[in-house]
Order: sequence, then C-alpha cells, then structure tokens
Amino acid sequence: MTPKQIEFVGSNIESTYQAGCFFGSLAAFVLVERLGRRFALQWASSWFCIGTALMLGSRSSIGLLYAGSALSGFGVGSISLASPLYMAEISPPKVRGQLVGLYEILLQAGECVGFWVNFGVSKNTPISAKQWHIPIAIQFIPGGILFISSMLLQETPCWLYKAGRRDDAVKALSWIRNLPTDHIYVQEEFAFIGVQLDRELQVQRKKGFVGQLREISKPGLRNRLALGMTIMMCQNLTGSGAISDFAPTIFESIGMTQANSALFATGIYGLVKMVATFIALFWIVDRAGRRKPLMTGAFIGGLSLYYVAAYVAVAKPGVSLENVDKLFGYVAIVVLDAGLEEEVLGKQSFQKNDIEKALD
Repeated sequence: MTPKQIEFVGSNIESTYQAGCFFGSLAAFVLVERLGRRFALQWASSWFCIGTALMLGSRSSIGLLYAGSALSGFGVGSISLASPLYMAEISPPKVRGQLVGLYEILLQAGECVGFWVNFGVSKNTPISAKQWHIPIAIQFIPGGILFISSMLLQETPCWLYKAGRRDDAVKALSWIRNLPTDHIYVQEEFAFIGVQLDRELQVQRKKGFVGQLREISKPGLRNRLALGMTIMMCQNLTGSGAISDFAPTIFESIGMTQANSALFATGIYGLVKMVATFIALFWIVDRAGRRKPLMTGAFIGGLSLYYVAAYVAVAKPGVSLENVDKLFGYVAIVVLDAGLEEEVLGKQSFQKNDIEKALD
C-alpha cells in the first residue's frame, strides 16, 4: 500500500470506530434502563472482544478490519455510559466526585499504556503484520477482565428498586457497603434511595418518558443539565480527543518524521495526560474549585494549540523539540484545568436519581 492509501485506511478505521462509539452509547441508553447496569457492562465488553477478534482475523480483508473497529467502538461507547452510571449509583455522595476523578485517571492510564505498547512493539518487532496484531491482541486483556469481573458484581440498588425488587436491592446495598442488611447505615441509605426513586416512579407512571424529560427540564435541574452538556461539548471541541486519536500523525507534522520518534513522543504525551489528571484531582480541584481552573485551562490551552497550528502553517518546521513542548504544554493545561473538571462538574451537579438521565 502507498503512504496515501495507508493514511486513508487509518482514517477510515478511526472514523468507523467513532461511529461505533456513537451508536454504542445510544444502545446503552436503552439497555441500562431495561436490563440493568450490570448487564450493560457485560454486553459492552462482549462486543468489544468480538470486534477485537474480527480485527485480528481480518488479515488482508479491509472490510473485516472496518467491521471489527466499528464493533469495538460500539462496545467502548456502551461502556462509556454504563460504567460511570454504575459507579455513580453505588458511590456515597461525599466521595462521588473523587471516584469520578479516579475513573478519569484510570482512563488516562489505560491510554498511556496503549501508547507505550505501540512504541515497544514498533521498536522491538521486525516490520510485519505482528506490529499491529500484538497491540490489538492485548486489547483482549482489559476487555476480558471487564467481562469476567462484571459477572462478579451486584446490580445497583437503584435499578433493582425501580424494577420492584426491593429485597434484592437491600441485599445488593449490603454487599456493596460490606455491612449486614439490618445495619443502620444500610437502612438509612436504602430509605433515602426509596424516597428519591418513589417520586421518580410516580412521575414515570403518570407521564411516561416524556414526563421524565420534563422533570429534568424544570428550573434548578434545567440549568445544571445545560451546564453539563455544554461543558462536555466544549471539552471535546478543545481538540484533546483528536490529538489522542491522531497523535503520531500530529507529531510527524511538527517534525518527527521517523515512526519510532513519533510513537515515543506519543508515549510521553500519554504520560503527561496521566500525570496532569492526577495533579488536577488531588491538588487543583479541591483547592482552587471547579470554575476558575476550567476557565483558565480553556483559555491557555487554546492559545497553546493555536501556536502549534500557526507555527506549522507558517514555518513548515523540521525536527523541533520546541514544537513538541508546546503541544505537551497544551495537553497538560487542558487536562489540568478542563479535562477533569467537566467530568466532576457534570456528575456532581445531579442527585443520584437524576444522574442516569443526565448521563444519557
């Protein structure tokens, strides 16, 4: 294949993956409500593993490679809804924000591992099909762990309560808190869940799904919903997702023409994101709040990215570590001040019974 054909196929693989993520999140919207959060996790991880298997078996079939990429994305899209929803529903309100931040750190850690796997395989494996078979095959490990571990989990008490399985909900809450069912903490939390969900169920019976949407459109919830949606949308428009997806290509465009050099820089990029997320969670968010870091990070991160784009367009650089530093600076600032806040703000703005509709 010519370089242009390779670039074309790579772009199509990424596009089919993103399309799969979109439709996977839509499918999870129905699954988490009808069949439960635990089942949605099993469903998502199984599709991810099926997609990985198709990509491994594609060999010379580009169509099968696209199909595998789409199915893997379908699984990831479903996980992106089911996983934080499960976590939010079982976590105590006092630590929910920290758990959301920890979830984001683990996401960045997984992405970082993926970057370094690609670099290690490229550097130590002769040019052959193994250079892409090995990284894809490694995807079975996290996918398989998620599928197996989800079988060991209990369904969330919130979903069991709404399904009319009150006794099972108490048992699940007891298992999650590692306390006996008659413990006062379990009984008080279950009563609190019941008060919230009984009100929601009354609205659902009277007005149906449209009524639920009207509930979160009322003053007090409406502005929080709009805030969460806008922050999520704007965070994606910062370009951090695109840089993650096309990092090697971007590093090549600013002067790193050798594949290993671009992959090495991509690995460093992953480390920067992970460390910046860790600093944001355990230092910035609780000391400086959410609003100011969000505004500062969006502004300075935007300036850094515009600098890189303008420099590439005007100077047409060769190999320059200065350009790489600017891109790393952009990534660090955006993750420090914006990447984590949109997750924490979005989920801390709602009560437990409203989180599901807000995430959907």
